Amino acid sequence: MLDKTICAMSTVFIGSSGSTFTEDIYRLRKEWGSASVCDEYLCEGEQPNFIAENE
Repeated sequence: MLDKTICAMSTVFIGSSGSTFTEDIYRLRKEWGSASVCDEYLCEGEQPNFIAENE
């Protein structure tokens, strides 16, 4: 819970789409009034340009 608290208190948070960790932080940020217009998901809606198992 400490890691979520630290992230929720940050100036800006960029999370991962589909992550429960990210959703918890966004929920906390909204409830605490620390949400930012710059909060967003990393690579939202974009397809990866590589496949990890081929590297």
